[in-house]
Amino acid sequence: MINKRRLGRTGLQVAELGFGAWAIGGTSYGEVKEQDAVSTVEAYLESGGNLIDTARGYGLSEKWIGKALEGRNREEVVLITKSGNSETAERIPRMWQDLETSLTELKTGYVDVLMMHLPSEDPAVMELAIGEMKKMKKQGLIRHIGASIKGPAVTDETVAMCRQYIAQGEVDVFETVYSVLRQKLDYDGIFETCHQAGVGLVIRTVLESGFLTGKYAVGHRFASTDHRNRWSEKALDTILQSVSDLREWIPEGTPDLSAFSIQFVLANPHLSTVIVGARNPGQLFDNLRAASLPPLPKPLLARLKQFGYHKTELYNL
Repeated sequence: MINKRRLGRTGLQVAELGFGAWAIGGTSYGEVKEQDAVSTVEAYLESGGNLIDTARGYGLSEKWIGKALEGRNREEVVLITKSGNSETAERIPRMWQDLETSLTELKTGYVDVLMMHLPSEDPAVMELAIGEMKKMKKQGLIRHIGASIKGPAVTDETVAMCRQYIAQGEVDVFETVYSVLRQKLDYDGIFETCHQAGVGLVIRTVLESGFLTGKYAVGHRFASTDHRNRWSEKALDTILQSVSDLREWIPEGTPDLSAFSIQFVLANPHLSTVIVGARNPGQLFDNLRAASLPPLPKPLLARLKQFGYHKTELYNL
């Protein structure tokens, strides 16, 4: 079984290893067959997982999740989805259409958390979006309000935006980037601030879009249809060299770099759940095994924090 943690002031108990459903949508990591997608979600739930993170913009992801949930007790699953229409005042009314479509695809009457997907830095737009989400909450269509803060770059502007949305006071759940390579939000105090404010913390990009699987050597280039093609060649080589360097730190008992990276993030006491993607059950079971490993030794964690200290910007786009 997967360990559970509290999702901030929502009171929800969620699996510390959540299922990130971007990859099964088939839009950014290559085509995924329906059977593989549905069976992967089913395997996650049958292994004791209960948190699934998706979005309206993740291709067929919501549809496959809806199929996997058929015949299951809805109350036992925590569903997070996102609307990408919170960026401008003109687009905010479309959040209702996004939610309606999400509920239809997911085959449910509500979502546990609706997140603003890469929301606006403009305080006025933020208030408008949250105002609409409060109406959705009042109607019972969503239970909690969330914000998935912009990536893939993590900068001082990201930190400021996190503080802005925490201070607003009505965002119950945050989704942010955090990995052994990019630790900025932790050492700049955002995770501690979330903890003190009772904001649940969902961590994404733990494996840095697959870079931290160790599958790619320096010099590797991605296809134009792969979202990882956005990184410049220089930035990509910097990332892949650091990934290669990290291999030397993997302790006995940890099978590979992916598991090592998951262990590092799970060691942070302030997070609620770590969402990791999988395109087939085999990848999922690898992630589950990583989450079941003993904690990394404290001296090693200290070295890893030093390794990533003030280096986040090196790995941004």
